[in-house]
Amino acid sequence: MKFNLYHASIAAIAVITSLTSFTNLVKAQEYQNLVPLELYWSPQREDNFVTATPDGKRSAGEAGYSYARTEACVFRKQKPGTVPLNLYWSAQRGDNFTTATSEGAASAKEAGYIFARVEGYVFPASQCQ
Repeated sequence: MKFNLYHASIAAIAVITSLTSFTNLVKAQEYQNLVPLELYWSPQREDNFVTATPDGKRSAGEAGYSYARTEACVFRKQKPGTVPLNLYWSAQRGDNFTTATSEGAASAKEAGYIFARVEGYVFPASQCQ
């Protein structure tokens, strides 16, 4: 009886180890889809600007913005349950506006901002891990 229980225990440990390894692999693949959402600052415009795209980083440098810090990480491609993080621009104000809500998008458009691009994808509410 002990012999069979021993082998069953070893098999159970192997299954748990495999599931843990698989879960970690899935998380690692998920994290590979994340990119930093970087904050830039322009003292001339007194404007913050967040971007997660190469175009945004290039635009920030060309417009005289300086890197300040990484604010978060966003998904580069949409995954189930995420929404776009949209960047809007107002030439009249010389101001950037980033939002992930329909209310924010409506407010931006109402204030004369135009859609520039999707910076990445985020969950609309905090996610427990």
